[in-house]
Amino acid sequence: NGDRLPFPIFNTFTSSPALSPDGKRIAFSMRTPKGDTDLYISNLDGSSLRNVTNNPAIDTSPSWSPSGSQVAFVSSRGGGAGQIYIIDADGANVRRIVKEGGDADSPAWSPDGQWLAFHWKPRMRTYYDLFLAEISTGRIMQLTTDSGSNESPSWAPDGRHLVFQSNRTGTDHIY
Repeated sequence: NGDRLPFPIFNTFTSSPALSPDGKRIAFSMRTPKGDTDLYISNLDGSSLRNVTNNPAIDTSPSWSPSGSQVAFVSSRGGGAGQIYIIDADGANVRRIVKEGGDADSPAWSPDGQWLAFHWKPRMRTYYDLFLAEISTGRIMQLTTDSGSNESPSWAPDGRHLVFQSNRTGTDHIY
């Protein structure tokens, strides 16, 4: 309705806010006193703040599952470039989605919660392409193969299409 909600200002770097599907919680990245960045979840007013990743790596880019029970995120905890992980909203059951290395980012849950879209540049590749991970099996399928990078997927509400950006023509466009 356009009303502003008060939210605490933390005396540190915060980024990547994501509202839970029920609109009652927010997940975001925040730099810890140790200098790393972890994922935090709180109520919309900042109360009940808790660190759900608590890992010395950089954890960022949270994306809520449609049920609100899990959060996909990007982490450097495997060493090097970012990888896609899923964690329960209470901080339990962390699992890595892409196990082959490379650099992955921008996790986006399908509306039915069965798939996770993301962009990934596997090792020894020049460009990012779009991939899907089946949540129940961990099976990964490549969606794009093109010159240029294909990045930042977002699902249509009916789950039938993805929109993304690509520089395959030499300039960035939406596909």
